[in-house]
Amino acid sequence: WQDQYATVFGGINFMEFKKSKNIIHSLKIDSSTILELESNLILCDTCSKHNSSNIHDDQKRQLKSTKNIEKLVKKNVELTYEIRNSLLKNELSKIGEYLNVAWGYKRKFSNKISNKRLDKIYNTAIKYGCTGGKLLGAGGGGFFLFYCNPVNRENVCKHLIKLKTKIVSFNFDKNGLSSWSVRNIL
Repeated sequence: WQDQYATVFGGINFMEFKKSKNIIHSLKIDSSTILELESNLILCDTCSKHNSSNIHDDQKRQLKSTKNIEKLVKKNVELTYEIRNSLLKNELSKIGEYLNVAWGYKRKFSNKISNKRLDKIYNTAIKYGCTGGKLLGAGGGGFFLFYCNPVNRENVCKHLIKLKTKIVSFNFDKNGLSSWSVRNIL
């Protein structure tokens, strides 16, 4: 759901999904902090195809069969509060560390989330200067989001591209979804 909510609301938000309701908290972050965050993040398309449905199904099976996974889910949720607090305090250097921890948790949800190619991409980013990162979405492919000091960015990107990935430029959207009606002009 977070993908759809992020698209609709725009901005930097903290989202809480509960059984009875979902709560979206708009985070008031200084525009200079957002610009710094954008310059510290690398969005990397792994160019790897994946079947998110199979990964989600495997995660559901793991959740039902392993009590340790429930603890990981709880730790992962707690980590989101740490990330929120770091953003609000403008402590951006911690974001990479938190992404690294989140990636470690995510990998334990299913053995289908990562593979040798994805591990190589991740390890290369860390080797050349990223402090952390996380595969977005279900896993198995798609996009990594890495946190990197801008001084190391060019070198990291150069090595990631050698692994046949694509670096994708992005900016945070402040407004979210906009809609309009076409006037009937006759």
